[in-house]
Amino acid sequence: MKFLALFLLSFSAIAGISGKDDRQESRDLSAPALLRDLSYSVPAIVEKKMLINSGEHFQPQGYPMAKMNFCPDARFSDEQYLARCSSSLIGEDLVLTAGHCIDDDVKTWCKDYAVVFDYAKGVGDKIIRKENVFGCKEVVYRQYKGAFDEDLALIRLDRKVPERELVVVSSTAVTVGDPLTMIGYPLGISQKIVDDGSVLQLGPDKYSFRHKLDTFSSNSGGPLFNIRGEQVGVLVRGTGQNQMDVPGRKCLDWGVDKDSDYAEANTLLHLGPLLPLR
Repeated sequence: MKFLALFLLSFSAIAGISGKDDRQESRDLSAPALLRDLSYSVPAIVEKKMLINSGEHFQPQGYPMAKMNFCPDARFSDEQYLARCSSSLIGEDLVLTAGHCIDDDVKTWCKDYAVVFDYAKGVGDKIIRKENVFGCKEVVYRQYKGAFDEDLALIRLDRKVPERELVVVSSTAVTVGDPLTMIGYPLGISQKIVDDGSVLQLGPDKYSFRHKLDTFSSNSGGPLFNIRGEQVGVLVRGTGQNQMDVPGRKCLDWGVDKDSDYAEANTLLHLGPLLPLR
């Protein structure tokens, strides 16, 4: 448990619940149709040793939330930490994520990690179909300059991804007040959507913007969308805490933001020809 805690704390994107907990299961019929459709193109980045080969499929073997001392009545406490990061499919064999999701030893990282589609509650949280698991052929681009700077990466998969719509990268810059939504894997659990946020502040270098979507470790690398469902950013960092002590109980619940806390996303337009802008 100590190793896992240190591992999670090493992630840049830590914030918490902002106001009401807006996280929803991505494949529920009650979820917004646009985000439900987009969720099929938002894969998890998973360490291969957490995928147990059962012959015709993989069985996810992560770290149960109960072993992380989450209270039994905490939301999603029956799930497991599996995803290291979130990402988006922007080309037939190209996914976009955060630079800090990839280790400095890029070649070793590429051998050790997989990109997994449909890790969603009731779909791929118990059994993962082999055709939904893709290897890393190469890291095409990676920049991780630390806090308050660029933190982006592009991964070339070992084969093309069939029958999935590509995420459209917006060719328009965000402005303060623009509505935002997000899809990802908070604290490594199965895919969730958050559909109630907005742009709070633009960074001075225009490489980033701040928002208050519900954000946790392993949401890193996940896409933020505008009202048209176009990707306008990649979640890269934040403040706050993943979990907090519950008064009078010896267990944890999800962290809640203070007024001063925020999450931050990198903009994408400066990447120019690397991205298939449409």
